[in-house]
This record gives sequence, structure tokens and C-alpha cells, in this order.
Amino acid sequence: MPRQIVWSMDFYQPSNVLFYISYSEKKIPIVVVLARAIYKLFPEEMREAFDNGSLLFISVSNASCTSQVAANSRNQYVADIASTIVFGMLTEESSLYELYLRLSESPNKEMKLVKS
Repeated sequence: MPRQIVWSMDFYQPSNVLFYISYSEKKIPIVVVLARAIYKLFPEEMREAFDNGSLLFISVSNASCTSQVAANSRNQYVADIASTIVFGMLTEESSLYELYLRLSESPNKEMKLVKS
């Protein structure tokens, strides 16, 4: 089964938990890449998937909150390891827009843009 890479600044935002639930119901393993230290607690909706190994957390920083440098590191890490990258609510003003344009030129990456 293919890996699905998900990154989020805050999994306690309701929209992010709903996004997680929509993928977990499809039984797709999920890797959450954080730009901050691993959460000590996370939403109960994730407990079963975490306990059975279908949810993995990876952190690129030990900081208690996300910085722009850590967010850039996280985004580059995801871009390096993912074959398919989904961008949601992306605008030209977004800090991810430059990454999106650069990755769009790569023949080895499948890009998906979720329209808001």
C-alpha cells in the first residue's frame, strides 16, 4: 500500500483533523511531518491508527512551536521523499508557491492542487 505524506502546522485545527480522518477511513497509511517537536498528546481520532502503526510522526525540529526556518525544512523534506504532493488552498502569495512552481517542473513528482 502506498504511503501518503501529510504535513500540517497544527493538527488541532478542526479542518486538519477532518483531512486526516478522510484519509484514515480509506486505510491509507499516513506520515505526518511536523516543523516542531512531536506532540505529547494528539487527537483521540488518531490513537487507533498510531497504535497499529498506520500513522507515523516525523519531526524536523525540537522547538515547541513552528518557525519559518523549520517550516521550510519540513516542506523540503516532504518534497524530497514524496512522489505525489498535494497542495491545498495555495495562492501566489503563499510561502509554498515557489516550492510548488519548482516541483511542477520535475518529471519525477506528481503535483495535485486542491482548489478552495
